[in-house]
Parts: sequence; C-alpha cells; structure tokens
Amino acid sequence: MKNILLGVAILFAIIMISFVMRNKRGKQRYATMNQLIKDEMPNGKRVIMTTNMEKSEVDIAIEDFIKINADGGSPPVERPQIEEREENVFLLYFSASTSYDLLCYWVNYIVYSNKRKRYNNNVTGWYEVASPSKGVWQPFANQKLMLYVPDTDKEYDNVYITTETNDCYKQEFAYDAPLIHLTTLKRKYSNIP
Repeated sequence: MKNILLGVAILFAIIMISFVMRNKRGKQRYATMNQLIKDEMPNGKRVIMTTNMEKSEVDIAIEDFIKINADGGSPPVERPQIEEREENVFLLYFSASTSYDLLCYWVNYIVYSNKRKRYNNNVTGWYEVASPSKGVWQPFANQKLMLYVPDTDKEYDNVYITTETNDCYKQEFAYDAPLIHLTTLKRKYSNIP
C-alpha cells in the first residue's frame, strides 16, 4: 500500500512539474474551448480560403467533412458556398451563425483532408468576433481571427490563431482544452482577400 501511495505521489509530482514547465516556455493559458463556446455570440464573417487546391480536392474535403459529422451523430453541418477567385483559389463562405469550434474543425479538416498530402500553407480561415462580445471573447471583440495549421504542426488536432494585432494562440480541440497564448508568431495576420 505504501508503494502504491508513493507511486501516485510521484506521478502527481511529474504531472505538476510538466504543467509548470509547459507554462514557463512562454505559453499562457487563456480560456477553454468550453468557455469560448459558452460565451460565444456567433455573428460575423466566417470564411476559409484554399489555394493551390483543385476544385475536386475542395469538393471532396467538404463532402467528407459533412459525412463524418453526420456519421458521428453531430447536428447537420451547413454546406459552405464556394467562390472561385482565380485558378485554384477558392473562398468558402459559411453562415454568420457558424460557431467558433466548428470553423476551427473545418480549417483543420481541410488541411488534413488528403491522406497523401497536407495543405498547411494552402488553408486559411477567418472568424469575425461579434461586437459587443461577452466573457472571454471581450478582448477579441470586433476583430477577425485568422485560423490556420502551420507546417510545424505534428499534433493534428488543433489550429493556430493570429489576431489582427498579431497575437498568436493555439487552440486544441478537447472540450476542456485551453486557448494558449504563444510568444512566437506562427503566421503574420492577413485580411480576407
């Protein structure tokens, strides 16, 4: 029994040390996905731009995302409107009520939609935060957040966010996952074309 308690204490200490070290590396926890969803007031532009992707690749990504959500028992997902801006540059427009978490999932899914290649630098999303905003959204009120997955990503289940003022965050997808403020800018903000 003494050995079990000692083992539990050591495991707890390791977890606490790794948590402290993670935060010391320049990452500040902001809010959980759960808090962001609760405080969200969906109303604003929701756009994803794909570049260097064929129309067929974009169509397949959209169809697969909708099917996966339906098969998982999630509420039906609206199909975005697609506009071709120039050859192999597409803008996907989502309704203003599309939630933050859903747009994050869309961006991530399109990046990883083809098992043979990754579209990291080819997919960028924008989520306009409502004004006025409440709770954890207040610091972002009336801003467009740029969503993407950088080439350096090895975790596959998150997106990165750059604000209009070039603050960078990492959003993991677990319900209690925090929005983490990063000290390193992964991609400079650019506006919706």
